[in-house]
Amino acid sequence: MSNTTRLVLLSHTPDPQRICSSAARLSSLPGSPTKILDETPEGGYPDYLRRILSMGHHSVMEHANFTVAFENVSVFVEQFVIGFRLFSFTVKSRRYVPHDEAGYVVPYMAPEGGPDLFGSDDKPYIGPEFYGPLSQRYLHFCEGLFMAYKRLLELGIPAEDARFVLPYSFKSNFIVTGNARSWIHLIHSAKNGLGKNYSEIHWVGTKLQEMLSKVAPAFFTRIDDIERLSYEKDQRLALVSSKLCLEKNYSEEKVQLLWHTPDPDRAVAVSALMGASRATASQIEKAITKEAEVETIRVVCENGHARELEQAIFTFRLSGMSLPMLTHLTRHRIQNIIVPTLVQAGKSPEVICPSTVGNNPEALAVFNSAVSSQKSFWEAMERFQVPQENRVYAYLSGQTIDVVTTMNARELHHFLSLRCCNRAQWEIRDYAINILGAVKKVAPIIFEKAGPSCYRWGECREGRQSCGKAKEVVQFFKGAI
Repeated sequence: MSNTTRLVLLSHTPDPQRICSSAARLSSLPGSPTKILDETPEGGYPDYLRRILSMGHHSVMEHANFTVAFENVSVFVEQFVIGFRLFSFTVKSRRYVPHDEAGYVVPYMAPEGGPDLFGSDDKPYIGPEFYGPLSQRYLHFCEGLFMAYKRLLELGIPAEDARFVLPYSFKSNFIVTGNARSWIHLIHSAKNGLGKNYSEIHWVGTKLQEMLSKVAPAFFTRIDDIERLSYEKDQRLALVSSKLCLEKNYSEEKVQLLWHTPDPDRAVAVSALMGASRATASQIEKAITKEAEVETIRVVCENGHARELEQAIFTFRLSGMSLPMLTHLTRHRIQNIIVPTLVQAGKSPEVICPSTVGNNPEALAVFNSAVSSQKSFWEAMERFQVPQENRVYAYLSGQTIDVVTTMNARELHHFLSLRCCNRAQWEIRDYAINILGAVKKVAPIIFEKAGPSCYRWGECREGRQSCGKAKEVVQFFKGAI
């Protein structure tokens, strides 16, 4: 299997500029969409597209879609990319597919102020020489972690748990589909914004722009004319934090419900009845009984078009989650999630040790040795003054991070149905159960049937991969939360 890092355009909307040109002209010309498309030449009207884009009319780009394969980029890049919510993603699973031959990305290990090289096609973002003995030590460090991973697999540790010792530089493969507007936003952020100080991410942005410009030059050759965003937020917020003398605080409480819509049950019920009756909120507030409130919410929750649930909002701080769990969480796109950069977050003092490892003395020794080797290599990077942006590749996957996220009740139902299931990864399942416990205290009717599908719908939807314990699971969610 090749470990070559590359980006491949798998498919795209045929003649995307023609499609988008005809869509743009539809709004101001007589005739049907097909008539206008037939009258639009091959390649569309590039100058016309550039002109309307410069005026801020960007929605026409959303008619052009592009599917890109990311091959053997670091999992760090994967996490950056899946943070852009208006895409569709499919990622090679680390739970079910062993990654012992995945390989790892080698960043340019130079001191602060050293050259910043993006490299060539065959060796992207890697300098022609590494910085003295530290480069060899990095290679030795990563090889040791992969040996630890393989040994854990040999000891019967599941792949989803063995991965906690892999470096955050290990290679990932995934497919991404998005429209031109979303790709431009990602490219601009990679080259000029959140990713600009990370050589690999900058390289990804550059390659994406080069590749997509060949298909739709009107969109991708001059993205700075389209995307005019400031990325100074992190620096400015850091200054405010320093003025307030705010320090990192590693919370022992995994799930904190920070705030929510006041009386969420009542808010959903009143919203639903306003839509059904056209009565005012004050009229409904005066007339509604507890029985009517419960009945209304149950009707909404049992319906496939439960938009009324979106009126109730819940914000959480989720503390001490591993980097693999962050990936699971981020892929839920109907949420407003705030994830600090790994430089902002810093290397956490703890590394999560899965119970399958902790309960196996030989596996635990392998795990502890991996953690110890990271500590030693981290100290070496500090001595050599390796930039913070390159140190992230030496994080262990089991290192932790804190996030803040906001979901509405409808998305929470979806999230909980997937993540409370026994088939969910154990860590995110634990968080999901804690989230369910927190929201049931403030919205008991909305979430009375929230949980895995066997509990919510009375049937398991996992097919042959069912845990076969539906009865016990239903009992748990009936009584324990």
